[in-house]
Amino acid sequence: MKIVMPYIGRALSVNYFKVVGRGGRKTNKTRPETQMWMKELAEKVKALNLGSNTGLVIKLMGRFRDERFPDLANLHKVLGDAIEMGCGINDKYYKFIDLDTEVGYLEPYLEMDIEGG
Repeated sequence: MKIVMPYIGRALSVNYFKVVGRGGRKTNKTRPETQMWMKELAEKVKALNLGSNTGLVIKLMGRFRDERFPDLANLHKVLGDAIEMGCGINDKYYKFIDLDTEVGYLEPYLEMDIEGG
């Protein structure tokens, strides 16, 4: 089952999705733009009715503007948490497979193919 989501930049990266507080320390708060994106993905996943599959395989592809794109593995934390919000399956049971990345897109996006395990 395929889901397409806009790529909103580094706010999805494990390195930047937390709010930075005083002194440059990361807090436990997730950035508001990241929260909104995660809720949108969770709603799309919820509509898939994945049931009680205990394992999910998530094949991830990225379509970006130029060569300054992220390492797809840095997006797994945010993606996993959002998918878990939508289906209730703990993200420790997910297997991420990073496929290809392409450049030259005016509107960058992520494409996920989610399969029940």
